[in-house]
Amino acid sequence: MCKRGCGFYGSVRFKDMCSKCYQEHIKCSSTLEQATLVHSTSIDIPDNRKSQLLDCCEHSPKDSTSNQSDPTTSSQLSRALKRKANPSVSAETSKADSSASRPVLGVNRCTWCRKRVGLTGFACRCDGLFCSLHRYSDQHECAYDYQANGRLELARANPEVRCPKIRKL
Repeated sequence: MCKRGCGFYGSVRFKDMCSKCYQEHIKCSSTLEQATLVHSTSIDIPDNRKSQLLDCCEHSPKDSTSNQSDPTTSSQLSRALKRKANPSVSAETSKADSSASRPVLGVNRCTWCRKRVGLTGFACRCDGLFCSLHRYSDQHECAYDYQANGRLELARANPEVRCPKIRKL
């Protein structure tokens, strides 16, 4: 059984806790380490905030069954503490959070007609992305020289062999 008494089976690999309680334990311990780092950098944390951090780590069996909190609450608490302690840090973290939450995705469009192609686009050797109508080199006025490329490939595949003078009999 789980060390925290949640009712699930614990594992030796997770210090006799179930996987969920172990993850919460890891998050709380990392939050506590962050709080000590913040404290060691001479930023004053109010006593009530310290008690909230310690309460997070002192996880009782009643809390695990009755209160299914978000796993992000401890990280949100640490961010809030940092924002209260240093306003310049809050601006940096809010910028980092906004950029991390919304990755910029480019829309794949045909280079010739600007039609959306998504995942069905065809990449050409001229470094363009084309729809099914413009995928052929004669349809999009491709600037890639296929003949020169073919000559180079043949030259690499078939090196010229020269033999010494042939002795006549």
